[in-house]
Amino acid sequence: RVDITAKMVLELDESSSEQNLVSVVSFLAIVFTVAMFSSGIYTCYKIHVSKSTGVIPHLPFVSGILNCALWLAYGCFKEDSTLIAVNLIGFFLFVCYCAIYFVYTTNKGEVRTHIGGAFLFISAVIVYSNYLTSDNDAALFRLGLLCNFFTVMFFASPLSTMAEVFKTKSTESMSFPLSLLSVIVTALWVYYSYLVQDIFIKVSST
Repeated sequence: RVDITAKMVLELDESSSEQNLVSVVSFLAIVFTVAMFSSGIYTCYKIHVSKSTGVIPHLPFVSGILNCALWLAYGCFKEDSTLIAVNLIGFFLFVCYCAIYFVYTTNKGEVRTHIGGAFLFISAVIVYSNYLTSDNDAALFRLGLLCNFFTVMFFASPLSTMAEVFKTKSTESMSFPLSLLSVIVTALWVYYSYLVQDIFIKVSST
C-alpha cells in the first residue's frame, strides 16, 4: 500500500510539473506571437503619417484575418485556451490594420472585395463546422488542414523580401529583429505542439 501511495504521489508530481511547463510555454508563445502580430502597427503608423498606402499591399492584413479566425475556430473546437487567446488578439489587430488601410487606400473597391470575401469564407467554415456536419472529429481534421494551408499563405509573404535579398545581395530590406522574433515564435509553437500532442500546430509551425 505504501508503494502504491508513493507511486501515485510521484505521478501527480510529474503531471503537475508537465502542466506547469505547458503553462510557461503557452504564456511565452502568446507574448511573442502577439509581439510579432504587432509589427503591423508600425506599418499602419507610416500609412497614417503619409496619408497613403503607397506600394504597401493589403493582402498580408487580409490573410492575417483569415489565419487568426481559422485558428481561433480550431482552438474553440479543441477548447485550447492558448490558441483562443493568441488568435483572438491577432484577429482584433488585423481587423484594425485592415480598417486603417481601407481609410487611406485609393483602391477601396478591391480591398472591400477581399475583406468581404474573407469574412464570408470564415462564416461558411464556422457554419459548416458547427451545423452542417455531425462528425466532430472529421470537422476538426478539415479545419486543421485549412489552418495549415492559410498559415503557409500568411507566412509566405516574407518570401518576396527574401527574393529581394538574393537579387540585390543586400539584407537592408529585411528586419533582423522581426526575423529573430519569427524564429523564436516558431520554436515556441513547435515545442507547444509537442507538449499538447497536436499535429496541426506542429505542421504549421515547421
